[in-house]
Amino acid sequence: MKSGGRVETPLREFGSGRVGADPAGKPSLTEYSVRARGEGCTLLTVEPKTGRRHQIRVHLYSLGHPILGDPLYGSPRPVGGAPRLMLHALALGLAGLPPLICPPGPDFSDELARRRVEGSNFF
Repeated sequence: MKSGGRVETPLREFGSGRVGADPAGKPSLTEYSVRARGEGCTLLTVEPKTGRRHQIRVHLYSLGHPILGDPLYGSPRPVGGAPRLMLHALALGLAGLPPLICPPGPDFSDELARRRVEGSNFF
């Protein structure tokens, strides 16, 4: 995976509850940057600029980089054998207010350590 970029693939919801990349889907934009690399994984900062269902998961999967632990998008399932979906909202913000910062829990940090992700300091 390169050091960062943006994914502008339109997304469409299917009746099964899954979402897929589809030129006939709704416009979607996700920006990402690499924070650290490990054994078989990369820690990213991801910013969805639109709010589509499963947007981050589907956009990263469409790049060939599914999220560790994802039970829907990627193979084998769960991806990489991680104990859960390794997706965490580090900061949430509302207009006019300072962002709410929430570091990941020990299960997330332990998985990063197990995969030897160096330089994964969250602050």
